Amino acid sequence: MSITELFGENRCGKTQVCHTLAVTAQLPKNMNGGNGKVCYIDTEGTFRPEKICKIAQRFGLNSEDVLDNILYARAFTHEHLYQLLATSA
Repeated sequence: MSITELFGENRCGKTQVCHTLAVTAQLPKNMNGGNGKVCYIDTEGTFRPEKICKIAQRFGLNSEDVLDNILYARAFTHEHLYQLLATSA
């Protein structure tokens, strides 16, 4: 298991990178993926399932299966974020 934090200026592509990573982490090993599941903790409310589906289709994956492998949580405060991280570990 690993935790990745991404930060940067507004509108620089952070959400797109996170959506793409949420899909590519699930790619099979023979496609250089992690063949895993994803815990997506959203602190800005920018998670878009429809974008996940488009990215999954681009990689030839079943979008419903990809969404089923993403555990999504919205963190509203830094205390809530810490609680989510502690629970997911």
